[in-house]
Amino acid sequence: MLANANRKMIILTTLFFLTVGETAAAPEVKIINPSPYPGDIVIVDLMNPNTASGTFDGSPLKFFSYGKMMRSIFPIPVTKRAADYKLNVESYGSPPVEIVITVRPKIFPRLALGVPKKLETTPKGLVQKIVASKRGVESAFQRETPVWLATTGFGLPLAVNRLGSPFGEMRITGSQTIRHLGADFRGRTGTKVYAIGAGLASVAGFDEIYGNHVILDHGFGVFSFYLHLNQMLIKTGEFLKRGTPIGTIGETGYATGPHLHLTLKVKGVSVDPVRFVTLFR
Repeated sequence: MLANANRKMIILTTLFFLTVGETAAAPEVKIINPSPYPGDIVIVDLMNPNTASGTFDGSPLKFFSYGKMMRSIFPIPVTKRAADYKLNVESYGSPPVEIVITVRPKIFPRLALGVPKKLETTPKGLVQKIVASKRGVESAFQRETPVWLATTGFGLPLAVNRLGSPFGEMRITGSQTIRHLGADFRGRTGTKVYAIGAGLASVAGFDEIYGNHVILDHGFGVFSFYLHLNQMLIKTGEFLKRGTPIGTIGETGYATGPHLHLTLKVKGVSVDPVRFVTLFR
């Protein structure tokens, strides 16, 4: 597990007066990661609500039951400008709470990377193939299961997790620049890959760029996406517990060597999967 020195948590508790002599406790709001980087997530926990709603930067939040609290997760896109943004949270019977979320600047590494010979294409052709592959799985990420499935939380995908290429890396391929919207984990071909959280296998298939791949639906717009598998051990439609073997490391698709590429989607936005696992608890 990566060091979590950047993990921050604030707890805001306020008492609001409805009428003279009559009070109602505002929800205890806990913000996990109130100063995120682009590619992070922010988690909002309400400890004592009946119902909950809210917005971040004008976009609505959705809450789900998580243990004894209500939780909402929202992504900070990798292209989000560093600035202060307003988070508003409201619970039934209490005035809204306004919180400032400060997105911090981040410089992502750059890497010169060629096109694998097996793809038999040019850098421009590679970008076109990547765009086509993204379109092919886009519908899977648009579904939003209205039930939280990952009730036992999240972990990393391998027994031994060694990070290769990080999330957000800018890959220079000829005249093309490709953003790496996932995290690569090093490993030998045949090493088992495990479900990072409980979920439904919404896709288990093959693609020229992604190779053998699996998409797990964890509920409420959260998905994990496992690429370049040598072997798939599950089928579409199966419900998997956290830690279930889903396949083995390989180099199928757009891969220059054996590794696992893991993408994490929150409401259609790719976020750093390592940070996601670190922050979600």
